[in-house]
Parts: sequence; structure tokens; C-alpha cells
Amino acid sequence: MAPKATKAKKKIAYDSKMCQLLDEYTQVLVAAAANVGSTQLQNIRKDLRGLVAPVDVVVPPGNTGLDPSQTSFFQVLNIPTKINKGTVEIFTPVELIKKGDKS
Repeated sequence: MAPKATKAKKKIAYDSKMCQLLDEYTQVLVAAAANVGSTQLQNIRKDLRGLVAPVDVVVPPGNTGLDPSQTSFFQVLNIPTKINKGTVEIFTPVELIKKGDKS
């Protein structure tokens, strides 16, 4: 019987996998799920594979309501922002996916 991996080793493996995926893919969907069974989650993951966008998805310009410490989140996504009245504001529309593109 193989010894169980420690929490630290699991975290290192998870981090390596996450870094690999972030390098490989240009788009990422992050979601939080609570009280969802594993079967239901697996079905959702299966349905998302090869999904075709029915419409253009655009983040409109405007105030996000987030404080200035959150600008790094938008920088990672290459979404141009500016600080206006103490909150982060998106000042140009950002196209996330075009109609007909696969996710």
C-alpha cells in the first residue's frame, strides 16, 4: 500500500497543475460551489466541454464597485481600468468571447 500524500505535497501538485493550465489556456472560468454533489458537478463539467457561445459576451464599461486594491485582478485578465472616486472603473468594453467560439 502506497503512503498517503501529505497536505503540503497535495498543495504543491495542485499549484503545479493550476500553473500549467493557466499557461495553456487563454480563458479561465472560476466558480465557487457549495452544497453541490460530485455527480452534479461532473455533469456540469461534461456539459461545458465543446460548448459554443450563442452570443457575444462583453464586459461593459462602468464602475465595478471594487476598491483600488482589486486592480490586480483586472490586470491579470488584461482588462483596462482606472480609479475613479475611490473605486475601480472599466473604461472600455471588453469582449470575452465571440458568438460561435468554443469555450
